[in-house]
Amino acid sequence: MDTRTFKDSARRMYGRAAGVAVLAAALLVPAAAAAQDKPLIEYHGYLRSGFGANTGNGGRQVAFQAPGAYAKWRLGNETETYGELGLTANWLGGQDDGAWFRTEIKLAVITPNLQQFDVVNPFAIQESYAEAGNLFESQPGMSFWAGHRFYRRHDLHLNDFFYWDMSGYGAGFQDMDLGFGKLHVAYLGTGNDTNDTKNHVDIRISGIQLPAGELTVGVTPVFQANVGADDDFGVAATVMHTMGGFMGGFNKFSVQFGYGVQAGLQTYFGGGDDAWMLRVVEQAQIQTSESMSMMFGGVFQLDNTDGVDGGNIWTSVGARPIFHLSKYTAFQAEAGVDIVKPDGGDTGFLGKVTVAPTLKAGNSFWGRPELRAFVTAAFWNENIQGAVGGGAFDDDTFGVTMGVQAESWW
Repeated sequence: MDTRTFKDSARRMYGRAAGVAVLAAALLVPAAAAAQDKPLIEYHGYLRSGFGANTGNGGRQVAFQAPGAYAKWRLGNETETYGELGLTANWLGGQDDGAWFRTEIKLAVITPNLQQFDVVNPFAIQESYAEAGNLFESQPGMSFWAGHRFYRRHDLHLNDFFYWDMSGYGAGFQDMDLGFGKLHVAYLGTGNDTNDTKNHVDIRISGIQLPAGELTVGVTPVFQANVGADDDFGVAATVMHTMGGFMGGFNKFSVQFGYGVQAGLQTYFGGGDDAWMLRVVEQAQIQTSESMSMMFGGVFQLDNTDGVDGGNIWTSVGARPIFHLSKYTAFQAEAGVDIVKPDGGDTGFLGKVTVAPTLKAGNSFWGRPELRAFVTAAFWNENIQGAVGGGAFDDDTFGVTMGVQAESWW
């Protein structure tokens, strides 16, 4: 089968599948709405997509990220199409006793922004779990879950950095009322190709009220069973302070420490007997008026995740002010700086600035969809020359890209 025939066949296949999905939703949702307090099927997701070019070799857009940095400042600096498509099925709700059961499945797709009908690579199931809540009269807000899910994640939106992310496979309960806060406990497990298993028990208490804001504390002991080798251990702890209503938005500050096989602070494999990581994250989103909103944040990270003497340093700060020209038009800019110092290596510096006239659904920072045109300029020092911007800027310490992008969630 030639490429054109394959593409035509695939388009027809996806068209039929989409038609079946729409018909099923049309049949199921009205019946469900009459039977309970929520539709049987709820649809939600996320997407970003666009195209750009670089001024280095005239090729397509490249991303600017410092080597050793865990993230990059994202406005006008994303080079892929990424989407998440989620379906929630509300099987039981609107009961006299308030009990509810639901299932969730979420698919993620990513393409390289090359041409129409790009090959999807990779295609992943990001969530597939069941949850039940309000089963006990004494704990009406408590729920139980089992399966695979995004688990109580916290991120810095401007650089898409999920600094507290224990997503994975497992089971647990959430929102047990302790009087002074809410208790959340989960077992989360991961495996690898050599059949090793990494087993986490994530324990958190959130909603601890303080004179200004609230506190969330968490600890995660970890046991890693290694086939044909000694077992490993690790632990991580997080303290996070959140202040709502801060200048029309919020402020969030967290300190994290991981040790041993949990030095990476996630469910992925990594670390070792003497590995460790210290991470501090500060962020705030403000809305000073209908015509001005902004988000700013920073990360300081010191790690020794390879378990040898010394440590790696990553410092990152950035901000995105948005000037709302009308209810649906805006001009936004973003500036970010990353400083990386590998153990025993030279210090690398990367700065990035983006300007983007934007059409958006509403004059708030979080208003989406957004349709953007952008110009991004980045500059870096000679210590990381050849490691930034791909082949387009191998011999340079300055680069410019420009393009268009859409972003939305629902």
